[in-house]
Amino acid sequence: MRRSARFSYVLIFMLISQCFLGCNDPLNGDLTSVKPSSVYTVAQLISESRSAKTTDGEHVIAVKGTVHEVNTVNGRHTILLKGDTADETFVICDMNTNQSTTTQAVKSGDSILVKGLLKGILKDVIMLNCVVVKTE
Repeated sequence: MRRSARFSYVLIFMLISQCFLGCNDPLNGDLTSVKPSSVYTVAQLISESRSAKTTDGEHVIAVKGTVHEVNTVNGRHTILLKGDTADETFVICDMNTNQSTTTQAVKSGDSILVKGLLKGILKDVIMLNCVVVKTE
């Protein structure tokens, strides 16, 4: 076999392996069984995210807050959590697809605990693959 053909096969194998490993990353799926690294209130998370203490890579966290709004766009459910202050910064929780029934039961004003993958902050804190842990 020619050297360039072997190189091509090795390269294809590496790309397929990387895709397989990346697609099966537990942080890309259901986070129900993943233990959060920290538990925050909305105000704590926003404060620490602004000071860049919590944005050292992606990790699973839990956030307790009051539901400001529940959205559904193109089949994706999103919950906006607000803190106790009048600050207009929210925690945007993009919900895991298996959470549609739970998300539909959540109403504005509910106090909930949400677990998800912290992605970072722009104006708001962004979390992905979120699951509702507890409603009050």
